[in-house]
Amino acid sequence: MVKEKPSFFSQGSYGCTTFPPITCKTVNPHVRNISKVVKNDFFSKHELHLGKRLSEIVEKEHIKDSKLFLYYYQSCETNRQLLKKEHGFYEKCKLFEDSATLPKHDSFVILYGEYVSSITNSLFFKQHFTLKNIYLFYSFSLKALSILKKYKIIHMDLNSRNIIVSNINPPTFHMIDFGLSLEEPKCYQSNGELNLEYLKYFLIYEPTYYFWSMDRHIISYLFHKRAIPNQSQLKELIHTVLSSDAWLKQFYGTSYDTYVQDTYTYYEKKCSSSTSFMDLMVHLWKETCYTWDMYSISYFCLKQIHMNVLKIQVNEGYDDFCTLLKKNIHFDYTRRPNIQLQINEFLKLLKK
Repeated sequence: MVKEKPSFFSQGSYGCTTFPPITCKTVNPHVRNISKVVKNDFFSKHELHLGKRLSEIVEKEHIKDSKLFLYYYQSCETNRQLLKKEHGFYEKCKLFEDSATLPKHDSFVILYGEYVSSITNSLFFKQHFTLKNIYLFYSFSLKALSILKKYKIIHMDLNSRNIIVSNINPPTFHMIDFGLSLEEPKCYQSNGELNLEYLKYFLIYEPTYYFWSMDRHIISYLFHKRAIPNQSQLKELIHTVLSSDAWLKQFYGTSYDTYVQDTYTYYEKKCSSSTSFMDLMVHLWKETCYTWDMYSISYFCLKQIHMNVLKIQVNEGYDDFCTLLKKNIHFDYTRRPNIQLQINEFLKLLKK
């Protein structure tokens, strides 16, 4: 078990999380709850909505005891003056500094969810890396993402902090932080075009972020520029993405230069054959959106393997596993196997 801390505080770009929970007049949080204070805006309502959906999914799939997903399922509206009474918390939380000059953000929400004493996925593998644990993590990811896909949810933010680990031997993994998660049916309008009014909250243009696939970066470019990139713009975008990704060079070694050129050639054909930015966006979206989460997972696995290569006791399925991971991060998204194919391939290599 991960040793439980008497108190816990963390903060990110959207809010501040604390345990024991902050109390509220309209909600009597359970002693095992964690609380997160966020601005009262689209994202707080969206995260609570996703939490309620996940509560229903967990019941339907009979996975409540496994805590596969951890989410927020209760909320309480509050304001700056009430939160100032939470001495220590208020002073540490930068959320209030950021919104100090914005009166419209004087309204905040406390979200409540189940607390699990844990460490981040990256810290777990730093301390307990083995190939077996990587396999267990990959197996967990396949199970979690197959359930999300069944209910047409895309997590969208599976960085190394948004999967946590409680038990150590064997590890128990939990997927968290659904604040940026998409409900895929809401992504389309009745005419088949993408619902840009909905997607504006989720399509962040950040070409230096290496946990995202090239197609996702291009979709974000299309959304923010509202135009198909010309040859020089596409080259600049691809260069920015790939030059920011030092690990990809490690993954592909001597074939990296070929990988870069093939990436450009592949997407130049996509761009030159498209009649409008919306047509290209819709095409890329439909073909790739359910591969993004597994892209991030596979990238993380490959990174851990390369960081710990001297610790690996190679077995007969190891090479096949690395090949499967590389399929998931291939620039040619048609080579990325769907979840069911991955499950089948993974089970085969485990038997070797």
